Amino acid sequence: MKSTTTKNNNNQNQKLDFSYLLIGFMFIIYPLIVIPNNVVFDFPMLHGVVIQAPPNYFYAPRYVVLALVAVLALFFLIWRQKISRKSLSARSELIPLALFFVFSCVAVAMAAFPQTAWFGTPMRYTGLTTYIFCIILFLLAAYGLNAARVNKLLRGLVIVAAGVGLLGVLQYYNLNLVPHEDFRANFISYGTMANPNFFGTYMIFVLPAAMLVFLQQKRSWFYLLCTALIYAGLLVSLTRGVWLTGLLIFLALAWYVFFGWGKQISLAAIPEKLQANIFQRLCRRINSWLNGLSAKKAFIVITVVFILVTAILIPARDGRLFGKAATMPGEMLAATQLDPEAGSQRMFIWQKTAELWLSRPDITLFGIGPDHLIYARIITPAGSLVDKTHNIYLEKAITVGGLALLAYLVFLAFVLRNRRQNAPETMFLLKIMVAAYLIQGFFNIETVMTVPLFWLVLGMIAIRENETEKEQIVESPKLPEQKENTAGKPV
Repeated sequence: MKSTTTKNNNNQNQKLDFSYLLIGFMFIIYPLIVIPNNVVFDFPMLHGVVIQAPPNYFYAPRYVVLALVAVLALFFLIWRQKISRKSLSARSELIPLALFFVFSCVAVAMAAFPQTAWFGTPMRYTGLTTYIFCIILFLLAAYGLNAARVNKLLRGLVIVAAGVGLLGVLQYYNLNLVPHEDFRANFISYGTMANPNFFGTYMIFVLPAAMLVFLQQKRSWFYLLCTALIYAGLLVSLTRGVWLTGLLIFLALAWYVFFGWGKQISLAAIPEKLQANIFQRLCRRINSWLNGLSAKKAFIVITVVFILVTAILIPARDGRLFGKAATMPGEMLAATQLDPEAGSQRMFIWQKTAELWLSRPDITLFGIGPDHLIYARIITPAGSLVDKTHNIYLEKAITVGGLALLAYLVFLAFVLRNRRQNAPETMFLLKIMVAAYLIQGFFNIETVMTVPLFWLVLGMIAIRENETEKEQIVESPKLPEQKENTAGKPV
């Protein structure tokens, strides 16, 4: 009997490890995938015209990788249920999720161009299959991941985002280490995200995690540096929508630290190591000083670092950063007056898209098809063909319909109401990441580069305490790991 129990525990650990590896791959490797290629795709247009989309180093490779990871995750979930002989436990969020999928399938069935509806345009790859893959990843995190693994995965996500932020800063200073197509040479900073707007989305999505990892888990110079690099990447993206989101998230975190969580005791100081070189001793002294600070003082340190980073970046590119920020009050005023030119003509796009959405009942309910806005032939005053609404909610309404949008919003509400009493700080961290993504979504679009990461975080929120191993408790973010570190670097 004892051997059987041990065998079952080993099997459970292996299963959890496999989901951990897949999610770790998505958090650590996926954001870095940029593959030069010469592959072209036929893309159907109106009136039977077919054009060839140019090679793409960013979207297509990640779509293929996402598909492969999703297939592996699906096989794992099926195998897991077969081994455990248990069906997926009933959860309230699965009902609106299923409805979102059904209504999206109806939109695909009614779409004029099935290829585009299923796979998306070659410039975006946000057809229904991308969301199917994301739903599988959500289920992988919610059902296959042990909650004890969440914090470690988030630290990996922060470290990689810091590296991408550094690449964006180098691009801002005219040093581009990322392979790119010729037409992308005019972009300033985009890291590995293909576009400055998407780069900004990735940065603001991870920034609150970086700040809270530093405050709650790893009070070290390394994670403070990671936070600074992600913040720098946010600035050099020159994306005003994510700047505004960043301000709101910063204020929310300030309230959380000073009024909701500020009484937390300082983290334990790191003992000094006798045998260490000068750099190692300096790192350890910095870490010990940071660990000795209260949460409020540590947040002030982050604020000072943000101010220094801003001051360093402002003079670059003839003050372009300051010039971009100076336009925000005027743009916000123009938006309140419904000026079509406001927000880089986003108001014009929103108005035209809303008119199209409300033009016919079938479009209002079921949309025109995933990634089909390009076929509506909406032309901006600047002469650009619109293929996205630059608002993820309006995008869902026009492409998969109001019913799918409603189901999606109910799904989000059901997921976000989930709580884990043994890890309230971790749950807050995950939910503030989701909040950052959803707020910036009012001004930006969903892409194959970032949307899978968002669905994985949703899945982490949906993990239930009673569905993970009882003996494995979620890693407490209030206490540091008591391992000695001779190099002065985080464990």
